[in-house]
Amino acid sequence: MPNESDAKLKTLALIIKFGHDLFACKDTGSVAASAVNNSHILLNFRSSALFKLHKNKKCEVLGQYARTEPDEFSSAILLQKDLLKKNAFDKNNTLILDNDKLPGELAANNSVYLIEKLPIPAAGELEYSYIWLLEYDRIIPETAVTTARLLGRSIAEALCLAEVSGRGKNWKPSRFFSKIVRTAIVFLLLIAMMSLPIRESATAEFMLKAPEITAVYAWFDSPVARCLKQDGEFVKKGDTIILLDTAELNYRLANAQSALKEAETDLELARQTAFTDESKLGKVKLLKARCELLSVTVQEAMWYLKNSEIKANADGILVLSDGRAEQLSGKAVKAGDKLFEIYSGQGMIAEIMVNERDASILNGKFDAELFLHTAPDQGFSGEIVSVAQYPVLNEQNFYCYPVRAKISETTVQGVRFGMRGVVKLSGKKVSSGYYLFKNLILYFRNW
Repeated sequence: MPNESDAKLKTLALIIKFGHDLFACKDTGSVAASAVNNSHILLNFRSSALFKLHKNKKCEVLGQYARTEPDEFSSAILLQKDLLKKNAFDKNNTLILDNDKLPGELAANNSVYLIEKLPIPAAGELEYSYIWLLEYDRIIPETAVTTARLLGRSIAEALCLAEVSGRGKNWKPSRFFSKIVRTAIVFLLLIAMMSLPIRESATAEFMLKAPEITAVYAWFDSPVARCLKQDGEFVKKGDTIILLDTAELNYRLANAQSALKEAETDLELARQTAFTDESKLGKVKLLKARCELLSVTVQEAMWYLKNSEIKANADGILVLSDGRAEQLSGKAVKAGDKLFEIYSGQGMIAEIMVNERDASILNGKFDAELFLHTAPDQGFSGEIVSVAQYPVLNEQNFYCYPVRAKISETTVQGVRFGMRGVVKLSGKKVSSGYYLFKNLILYFRNW
């Protein structure tokens, strides 16, 4: 009995000291830190945290066990905030969550939670409440709930006192107010100077291309016998453009057909002999396999001959890779070499290469006004149809964002594919402060 009495007296002394330390704190942050750390000796929890929950479900962490400043963006704190928003308290403002009622990460290490809604010592209904969350290992001690309610009342009173006294101490109407006024005047002047609207603009080069470009490549290695169409000529789908040299292919086909015929004759003789001599059956199987192999060789040679005529796969303007039909005739090509392209589609596409330093104009809506080098005095507009999401190297080895703008063939007289010019891009209006800041950054980056 004397030992039990001593323990109770010691516990009472700790509770009195706990309340005294709370009321000695000067602000809510120090009250919360003292509450979650000094209560460990009385409640023996694994971890603890103190929250302020508003009626609009906004949740703030005031204190966290074993930390001078709470880490409000840690995964555990974020999950605990969601837990407080989703669960309701009983009539005693107590909530006990077993391991199977917790989300996966909070349920790790066999955790159980004791959550207390602290009583607010104030008249009327406030827009917030204080929540004390305690984490235990596997089981909550029997005395923990009663002790937590007793300590929670002192914590709530200390927090309310700190909030009331803190509002009075922080207000210094003299020098503080004058300093704020001077600072506000300076900022207003700067904002007035930097808020003038300026339309963001940039210039870039462009080239006129077809809306649809179809490329045709060589199927296999072979010399070119003839090119039947000239560069720039209009062709139709199915027209023969290039004839490959088939002399070697014809020889290979004839040789394969002859060998196949000979093997088929040997197979027929072997089958007739096998009727009287069963030992010849193995030879029949070998000859049959040889016939099948030679048949594949014949089909391969015929496929090469069939694809020796390179045809157009779309209607449009022919663009030879070597420029002229005479230069392509007699040339040895390899499999995968580009032979020609076909430009098709209605209208034209202006491919605009926007430098990286001007790429900010591509973030919003912008207009394009184009000027050809052959007609610099005649500007025409283009309809933006696509903006690349990543930069590519242009002819000058600068990284640029390709932008495609559609124009009508009747916009400018005499336009042709391949023509180049300069385009002026006009974006949204930005403040002069942003414009100056952007150019200052570009200057220091040595663009």
